[in-house]
Amino acid sequence: MSSGQGYVYPNSIMRDLVEAHSALQLDGKPALPPSSVLQRMLDVAFHASLMTEEGRKPRFRLAFCRKEEVLARHGANDPEQALWAIVFGQARKLDANDVLRLAPAADFRRSLIAVDTAGDGEANCLIWGMVDFGSSYWQMQRGESHFAHTPPRFLTISSFDTGSVVISVGEKVILRLEHGRLSYPLHPLTKGPVANFFKPVIEEMYQQERAGLEKYKVLLGQEGQYFPQVFYISFLLSVLSKILEESHGALLIMQREPITVEPQIEMSVKYPCAIDRAWDLLVKKGILVEAKSHLAFKQAEEADQMGPRSDGLSLASTIYHEASIDRALSDLSALIAQFSSVDGAVIVTDKLKILGFGAELRTRDGGLPPVKRVRDNSGNDGKEIAFDSYGTRHRSAFRYCWNNPNSLAFIVSQDGGLKVAMRIGGEVRLWPDVEATAISS
Repeated sequence: MSSGQGYVYPNSIMRDLVEAHSALQLDGKPALPPSSVLQRMLDVAFHASLMTEEGRKPRFRLAFCRKEEVLARHGANDPEQALWAIVFGQARKLDANDVLRLAPAADFRRSLIAVDTAGDGEANCLIWGMVDFGSSYWQMQRGESHFAHTPPRFLTISSFDTGSVVISVGEKVILRLEHGRLSYPLHPLTKGPVANFFKPVIEEMYQQERAGLEKYKVLLGQEGQYFPQVFYISFLLSVLSKILEESHGALLIMQREPITVEPQIEMSVKYPCAIDRAWDLLVKKGILVEAKSHLAFKQAEEADQMGPRSDGLSLASTIYHEASIDRALSDLSALIAQFSSVDGAVIVTDKLKILGFGAELRTRDGGLPPVKRVRDNSGNDGKEIAFDSYGTRHRSAFRYCWNNPNSLAFIVSQDGGLKVAMRIGGEVRLWPDVEATAISS
C-alpha cells in the first residue's frame, strides 16, 4: 500500500486502485478504463474538490460510462436496469472547472457526471452528459427506506469533502483518499466481533417478530432472522450517516441491557432522557414486512383482491403502516444525530433506547488501556498504537470500553470518518474507516 510515510496524492495511488478493483468480488464488475484516463479522472476530481463555486464546496460523482450503454438502458421497463440519460448537445472536455460548474445540477445523491473518451489518452476525456439513477439509494442510506435500486455499476470517482476522493463500483466503495491518507473501507457492523455484539439483541427482535406474526397465522422460519438484522443495522447506520452529515465530532456509546455501570466509571449525563421508540418501531416493521410478503403471495395464489381479511390484515394496510413506520424511524435517527451535536457523548442501549446526551465520561482507574488499530473486519490484523496519539474524545471512548466490556463506542472525527471501538480480551480494538452505508435487503 502506497500510504506509508507522508501525504498521499492521486498520482501515487494507481497501483492500490488496480489491486483493490481486482480484489472486488461483484457481478457485472466493469473493467477499469485506460490508466491515462483513470489518472485524468482522479486528478480532475481531486482538484475540483479544492475549489469553490459562489462559496459552495462541490460534491459530485464522476462515472466512466459509455454513452451507448447508458442509452440502451434509458427508461428501461425493469426498474433495476433503468437509467435516465441527459445527453449534452456538445460534449465538454473533462476539467475541474466544468465539474465545479456542473456539480450543483448533477445532485450527487442521485446523479453521475458521465465521462467517456473520444479516443485514446487523457486528452480525449469528455463529459458527454449526466446519468440519473433516482434517489432511492440515498433514502436507504439515510434510513428512509430499506429497499433501493443500487447505483449503476460504473467505475465512479466521487468527492464529498475538500481534498478527498472516493473510488467505487456501483454501491461498493473500494478505496478512499481523504486528507492525504489512503484507506480501504471496513464493514465491522456486519462481519466479525462487532457484528457478534449485536447477535443476542437481533435474536430477541426475531423472537418478538415471530410472536407478533402468530396472531396473523404467519409462520416465521429461521430465514426470517435476515430482516431483523437488516432493519436493526440499517437504522444504526442511518443514525451514524446523519451524524457524519453534520460535519462535527461526536461520540455514541452503546451499552448492553441491563445497564450496569462499572464502579471505576464515572458518567455524568447533562441531559438525561428515556426515549424508547426505535425498538418497538423496528419490531412492528419486521412484522409488517413479513405479513406483507405473506399476503402478496396468498393473494397472487388465490387471485384475491386487496380487501380486509377475517384477521383484520390487508395488503393495503400493511403497505400504509410500513411507510408510516419508515417516516418515524427516519425522524428518530435525525433526532439522535441532533443530540450528538451537543458536547459530550450520546448514550443508547443495544435495544436502541436513548438514555441521554451531553454525557461526560471519566474513569477512576488512571491506567492506559492497550489499543490496537485493526485493518480487517475480524479485528485480528493490526498493530498497537500509542494511547495519547488520539484526542480527548477517542481516549474517553477507549477508557469506557476498556472498563465496560459490554459496550461499543462509535467515534466520529471532526474532519469526517467513522471509527468503532470495543474491548476484546486484554485490549481495546479500534476499527477505522468504517463504511456507514446501509445494507440492502
